[in-house]
Amino acid sequence: MKYNRYRRQCDLLWERQITTLDELLTYKENLQAEYNALTAQRKALYRRKSKTTPADYSEQIQALTARIRELRREITTCADIEMDCEMVQDKVQRAAHRRENPPRERIHRRAY
Repeated sequence: MKYNRYRRQCDLLWERQITTLDELLTYKENLQAEYNALTAQRKALYRRKSKTTPADYSEQIQALTARIRELRREITTCADIEMDCEMVQDKVQRAAHRRENPPRERIHRRAY
């Protein structure tokens, strides 16, 4: 399960050539804006569909729904990357702290 998640994350970063967290957040914002626009457009089509012949708008609605589904997946993947990025940064900071401050060895005194 985690393999597939990490694979999706890697594929997204590679295909979109995203190398920084700022680029990821900008990309995610753009996806969210497109998602909002398409859902509003689809909602308007549903309203028109109920007033006229349903077949007129069905293909458009299906196409929008397919794109919205893709956007939802990509937005979720971006959110996963963002969450994992924070976790990895925390691990790196802890490892650096351990390197700088190695644990002290305990000195055992013998009781005579």
